Order: sequence, then C-alpha cells, then structure tokens
Amino acid sequence: MEMVTVLDYFIISILGIWLFLSIVAQFRGIKWIKWILDRDPFDFIPSWTFFAPNPGVTDYQILYRDKLFNGQFSYWKQVQYRDNSILHSMLNPDKRRRKAIADYCKSILKSADKNQRDKAILLSFPYLAILTYVMSMPKNPLCEYRQFLITRTFGYISSKQPDILFISHLHNLSSNT
Repeated sequence: MEMVTVLDYFIISILGIWLFLSIVAQFRGIKWIKWILDRDPFDFIPSWTFFAPNPGVTDYQILYRDKLFNGQFSYWKQVQYRDNSILHSMLNPDKRRRKAIADYCKSILKSADKNQRDKAILLSFPYLAILTYVMSMPKNPLCEYRQFLITRTFGYISSKQPDILFISHLHNLSSNT
C-alpha cells in the first residue's frame, strides 16, 4: 500500500482551493469574490460567461496604420482575421485565432486600465503577440513605423460607432524585416 505524503495533501489542498474559487468566482455580485478576482494578476481563477448573465455582444477589432518616411500617416486598415466564406459558416476554422485575439485584447485592456502610464504592457505577451501579428501584415517600402489600435464594435446591424479602447506606440518596421 502506498503512503500518502504531506506533499500529496498539499497538492490536493491547493487544487481544492482553486476548484472552490473557480466555482464561487462565477457569482460576481458578492463583494469578497470581486476583491479576490482583483488580486489575481495572472487570471488563475477562470470566469465562464458564455451566455449568461452577460453574454458577449461586442467584438474587438484591430486596425493598424503606417507612418511614412515623410512623417505622414496612412489610413487605418483593419486586420482581417475572419474568413467569411461558405466553409466558415459550416466549419469555422479561424475560431481559435479570433478567440486568441479577443483574449489578448481583453488582457491588454485590463492592464491598460490598471495603469495607463505603465510601460510594462509593452513587454507583455498579449501586446507582443498582437504586435507580431500586425507587423506581419503587408508593408509599403515607404513606411518607417507601424501602430495598432483596438476598437470595440457592436455587430453588423448596430448604428453605434466603434469605441477606440487602446492605441499602441509606434514600432519600427525596419527592425522587423
């Protein structure tokens, strides 16, 4: 018969606490739960709000523009990460990419809300992932820098204008060739 060690009890306790917090975190109306979630910088405690009580009714869009060598900016271009083909309606092959981009946007916005002036966001994984994706978009040889922004849109039918939520710094394109 195997002996249960102190380490086994410790691991079971940690996982039990995490399970308990994961369950109660779904009830956001309780004050002490909000206090705990505000002190979870790595989002170890999951939140599942797929349909209720607050279903997602918005999308995040990423746009980018280039700064030319003469100092002028190009028009904002939307990053296309959706395939609107017939196949998309049946198979939805880009759902993971859309989900990752939405999660990265949420993480950037959460960090930016906490401290607008914090430069550490520039080294965060979500910021670097979106930056890498934006920097891989086609380049004009007359461009020197690239910048992206995150907007919130409200669906195809809505007459509501998109909200600009975050604008990145300018990033040198020549170092990324």
